[in-house]
Amino acid sequence: MPDMNIFDFMITDLGEVMLILYARDTPPHENPGVILDPENHIIEFFRTDTEAMTLEEVSDDVFKNLENEDTLLVCEINPDDSENPEEAEIVYAYNAEIVRDFEIKAEDINDENSQQSQPDGPQYPSSY
Repeated sequence: MPDMNIFDFMITDLGEVMLILYARDTPPHENPGVILDPENHIIEFFRTDTEAMTLEEVSDDVFKNLENEDTLLVCEINPDDSENPEEAEIVYAYNAEIVRDFEIKAEDINDENSQQSQPDGPQYPSSY
């Protein structure tokens, strides 16, 4: 059995980014998501409500190509095909919502009584 924490990114000629990793025993959640941290070259990947992966040493090219995207394509391949990943069977293919972490600047706040709303989308574990 291969190391299940191995992952790779593929960038197409059109600049589309795909995350490739080995399939888990259970299907992904209906609302998987990722949080981008380009400064630290990290992507937090939330596959289910209880399963998350920290993807480290992600290249600048991946972040550059995700700048204007709302989702990241994820392909989970059969771990039994680890000897020949180019021929691997795709077990799960889905889009993960990209959640962008941002700072609120003082000039963006109109007054103390302004209400802030949370964006629609996946609910991630509070421990992350």
